[in-house]
Amino acid sequence: MPQGRLHAHDGTGGLLFVSKTGITNSAQTLIPNGTGDVTGGITGFFVANDGSGAVANSFTLLPGDFVDVVVGGYTLRLALNVNGALTAVRQSGVGTAALTLLAIWQ
Repeated sequence: MPQGRLHAHDGTGGLLFVSKTGITNSAQTLIPNGTGDVTGGITGFFVANDGSGAVANSFTLLPGDFVDVVVGGYTLRLALNVNGALTAVRQSGVGTAALTLLAIWQ
């Protein structure tokens, strides 16, 4: 099942363009564990916004890695779990965030 506006997987690697809103302290799955999950690594670009400011940057993650992004008083964590799933969650702070992400993976 597609996870975003553009989601392609050829059996080895994939491409995803997705926007998520309402990200709180409950993890939202961007790429699920299962067929098409991230087995090698993932890289891409993102914009995160908490309503009071925005951050745009690039990222590269290997299984088990995460990156914390501070937007105002909100910390968003992008995590590539060891099971191959990519998730976004509010790691600290209050409020909700929106995330737009473009990524490729293997």
